[in-house]
Amino acid sequence: MTDERISTAFILEDFIEAQQWLVGALEIAFPGITIELADSIQSAKKVLTNTKIADINLIDLKLPDGSGLEILRDIKQRRRSARCVITTIYDDDKHLFPALAAGADGYLLKDQDQQLLADEIQRIRQNQPPLSPMIAKKIIGSFARETTLTLDESLTPRQLEVLRMIVQGDSIQNVANKLNISYHTAASHVRGIYEKLGVSNRAEVAAKAFDLGLS
Repeated sequence: MTDERISTAFILEDFIEAQQWLVGALEIAFPGITIELADSIQSAKKVLTNTKIADINLIDLKLPDGSGLEILRDIKQRRRSARCVITTIYDDDKHLFPALAAGADGYLLKDQDQQLLADEIQRIRQNQPPLSPMIAKKIIGSFARETTLTLDESLTPRQLEVLRMIVQGDSIQNVANKLNISYHTAASHVRGIYEKLGVSNRAEVAAKAFDLGLS
């Protein structure tokens, strides 16, 4: 399990109060972190042009001059390892799954407690996707619909069980503990799932569900 160093952050948010609330959450999660701010697509582009891409980026979806997904894609193109987490009020499928498909590493709702938000953001350090509880349930629920037949046919029952756990945010070690199997076996199941679905991380698994019409 990795423990990544997070020392710089970028926040794209047009409301001052929300900006400061997110700043507070980041400072709780990563004391001493350096934070850059932007309140529009244009100001975000200026920040990204003049500074190094941050380790973690909190991006709102709806900005006065466009969609935050434009900035997310730009960040990922310039620094693939940069972590991009959507912070929004929208919890519906039409916002969630396109964001994950665009490369978001997490999806957090701004209506939750600041400490809980900070706790979720910290999951980035262990290479786990920050997901608000409601969002995690929504992603898992997408696999329970009748249209999951296409996905079910490609995965074994045990792989489906592991899949639901990793989408929810369980680490490989947690999967091993809950299923009473070795870490090596759990990791093998995860590799098999990723290979069958053609993905490389949990966020892409959720995006794959969207691509297959499971949402």
